[in-house]
Amino acid sequence: MLFSLCVKNTLRHAYNIRGHQLGINQKMLANSLGHGLQMNSTTYLKHQSEKSKLQGLQQAIADAKNRRNEVERLHTENEHLKAEIEKLRAELAMYKVFDESQRLK
Repeated sequence: MLFSLCVKNTLRHAYNIRGHQLGINQKMLANSLGHGLQMNSTTYLKHQSEKSKLQGLQQAIADAKNRRNEVERLHTENEHLKAEIEKLRAELAMYKVFDESQRLK
């Protein structure tokens, strides 16, 4: 029984630390283990090495920068598409005027 309990707790501990390293939402990790965010931080993170914590933070920062870059790229693309739409609307209006003038002849 003791061996089974130790294995289960070791797996929970490994799951939690790996989740932190992967940048998984902390509240989601805590909920999946059946306890609150405060207990999650005090129980599991105190056993994690400083190097491991630093790697997790660096990965989370890199992921956030990548998401920000993607948002900025999409924003720029969106602005270009809006300009293209306006250009096409102007061309369409010009063709409508031309078509109407041809019908009147």
